[in-house]
Amino acid sequence: MPTVEARKLSASQRNTIIGMLGSGSDARRKAKSEYRALYEQMRESFVKAKAKEPKVAELVKKTIDLRTQLDEAEDALGVLGLEVEGNEVKLRWRAEGIRREIDEKIEQKIGAEVDVDRKFDKAIARVLKAETAEEAAEVVESMI
Repeated sequence: MPTVEARKLSASQRNTIIGMLGSGSDARRKAKSEYRALYEQMRESFVKAKAKEPKVAELVKKTIDLRTQLDEAEDALGVLGLEVEGNEVKLRWRAEGIRREIDEKIEQKIGAEVDVDRKFDKAIARVLKAETAEEAAEVVESMI
């Protein structure tokens, strides 16, 4: 059998081979992609196995049941025009019925915003009719 004589590796050849194996190489990217896919597959398998343990399975079921109850309660509040944000109850953005009801109750107690404008407009009219600076000052003082 003929023997193959070993050739010396040149610097250029060495750099080419290193480039084929380096961090930006297709071979390395492919190997890492395959590794990540296998890793995720195995992780999912271990998680599923863990979820079958009695204590974990009980907690998973409890969590699912509580989420269902939460969804139902949020839906019921939504029908009423309300929602829970953090620990506070808020009006839903599109809660026209309850918003109108609340606005009416507030206006019964403190009046409407337009009433504030009317009050200031009347004060301006009184200032325009005032004969003296003192009269005008009294009008202004009554408004502040």
